[in-house]
Amino acid sequence: MPCIIDPNHQMSQEQASSWKSLCGKTLFFGHNPFKSVQEAQNSSKPICKVCRKLAGLPPKEVVRPQFIPYVLYKAYQGELGIFYVTGETNTQFRTDVGQYLPKYLRSSDLYWVRSGSEASQVFYSKDMAEALAMAEKQLQQRRHYLQSLIDETVKLQTLLKQRQ
Repeated sequence: MPCIIDPNHQMSQEQASSWKSLCGKTLFFGHNPFKSVQEAQNSSKPICKVCRKLAGLPPKEVVRPQFIPYVLYKAYQGELGIFYVTGETNTQFRTDVGQYLPKYLRSSDLYWVRSGSEASQVFYSKDMAEALAMAEKQLQQRRHYLQSLIDETVKLQTLLKQRQ
């Protein structure tokens, strides 16, 4: 974050390419420092927290939108789950019972992993029809993979019988 140049520091008073900030950092052209407190206030850029405090500026107000709970459908390994989400982070959903659901999850079951990318990963949707379609697709991928294993086994059995 850009800092505010300290006008009272000797380094800042010299006409050079480096200055001292209110928080004590050495600033250069690449740091894009604010030349005064008024310039920092008028700018829409973020201000260094320490410089803001030392300049007597009020802390930056963070406006967070109010979270609206919703129903989330989870398709994972061909099963459909229904959850009521009351909170959300970058990596997890928080449900109404206090449980955390990871947003990104991949199965460790080798049959599901080899079945396909959709079959081995969790899929979330607010639309039940979309989640049902994905669960069906996951089951189809698994069925196709297992059928290919059966076909391969039958083929090997016939080759083995032919050699006898």
